[in-house]
Amino acid sequence: MMKKITFIIALFICFISFAYSSDKDKLIEFQAQKFKYMLEVASQNYPDSLDITAISDKAFAALMQAVDKESFYYNKPNMKLVTESNKGVSYGIGAELVSVRDSLYIIQIFPNTPAYEANLEVGDIVLSVDGRSTLKMMKVDADKLVSGDSATSVTLEIKNVISEKIRKVKLIRKDVPNRSLTTAYFYPKSDIGIFVLNRFSAKAAEEFRQKAELFISLGMKRLIIDVRNNPGGFMVMVDEILDMLISGNRLLTKVVSGNKEFNSEVYSMNGGFLEKIPVVVIVDENSASGSELLAGVVQDYDRGIVVGKRSYGKGSIQRIWSMNDSTGFKLTVGKYLTPSGRDIQKKAGENISIEPTLDTNIKFDDIQNQINKLGGIAEVKIYKSTSGRPIIGGGGVTPDYFVDADTLTQLTNLLIRKGLYFEWAISYKKKHGKELKEKYGNDYSKFNLDFQINDEMLREFANFALQNKVWNNEMFTADKSYFINYMKASIANVIWGYDAFSEVMCIVDKQITAAIKKLPEAEQMIYK
Repeated sequence: MMKKITFIIALFICFISFAYSSDKDKLIEFQAQKFKYMLEVASQNYPDSLDITAISDKAFAALMQAVDKESFYYNKPNMKLVTESNKGVSYGIGAELVSVRDSLYIIQIFPNTPAYEANLEVGDIVLSVDGRSTLKMMKVDADKLVSGDSATSVTLEIKNVISEKIRKVKLIRKDVPNRSLTTAYFYPKSDIGIFVLNRFSAKAAEEFRQKAELFISLGMKRLIIDVRNNPGGFMVMVDEILDMLISGNRLLTKVVSGNKEFNSEVYSMNGGFLEKIPVVVIVDENSASGSELLAGVVQDYDRGIVVGKRSYGKGSIQRIWSMNDSTGFKLTVGKYLTPSGRDIQKKAGENISIEPTLDTNIKFDDIQNQINKLGGIAEVKIYKSTSGRPIIGGGGVTPDYFVDADTLTQLTNLLIRKGLYFEWAISYKKKHGKELKEKYGNDYSKFNLDFQINDEMLREFANFALQNKVWNNEMFTADKSYFINYMKASIANVIWGYDAFSEVMCIVDKQITAAIKKLPEAEQMIYK
């Protein structure tokens, strides 16, 4: 047996040694044959049966992560999800589900989808999917059952939120848009549009343009672009949105790669229809890639103000390759630079610490001295905007004004996480939903201005929370303004949807409030 194995190994090495003339090709082929050989030996000698596909998937995933943390291998299910996300469509019924205390609720319904056309409502309980009970079912498992190929059917057993009548609904799945523009709304009693972008899918620019044109027709004079928690997406979509904001024929992005095929420079076209609209961009530590690029270009051209927290620091470019078995992989192929030459990729071990109160309108030398005193990295490069305004370099985008996110007590966070605001709002909808719809119709902005949470409602909610063993008077007092607004927003959400929820919540969002205050400064930049 030993002789046989030795002979196989010798044959294997012999084959590799003479297969290719190129050193790199020889090395690649040698490693590929090693992997093949290890799989064959494992398959022949392991005491139990092996799932070769599953083992290979894990090995490929480790391979891509060994390249860098932004490179990934996608098995078949994940490749399907990535493809859908990038295209801006998925296949399903157009309803978002949430699991709250063993029950599966509909929490959002998208317009012109099978769920919308079947008159399903936010707050309806899904009792079963194709005959399978959803009791104690996790959201991720329910999503798998409800989604499926276009033109296939799924049958839901639904308990109506108001009447509590139970009915079975057969829905035909179809393409459902995955919106890049999560929501867009006017700040109450203002001409300020707030656009929230969650990603840059293949339809992001089209969504942004259509909504911007609508809002301008409705009187929008100022704009806040919220890219918090936006991981990026297609750079061409970022460029198209920037082209709407930037005047003249200017460099928007530059991609630098070891492979000349990926090198590129993208310029704006004359006549961006939003070029005279003052802009503030909100970023946070989860704003990455394309969202950082958008904020960086706005800074470089003095096109607006950036507020929030230092962004993630992903300035690398990836490309996705698909393979014949419906798997694929994403590989880093280069990096992008902002017009001022900033490389916002965070380097390994980089730990920049900038004092949040640092005034970025002071002189270059003063900024560098402050950074050094604050114990950041030894040297942070300072760049200039087109007007000569100093911009701090390093990994990520440093906002012009630092603003922390809302700090909430454990009580409020727990109530949100357990879905108790949502449950209470559903019970309120059962009692008063019809009355509110009759009074306000679809005008949730009027609801936002008129409706108030009164003391009786607060007592009712407190008792509900106490019954669920979640309450603390001191924490409630500390969060009272946010708390009351979240109750009101939850009612708006279960009756009108997420756009209404966002409009109600914006007045207690610290970073949005800060962005509002910086709009006059952004306006001055346009006319300098």
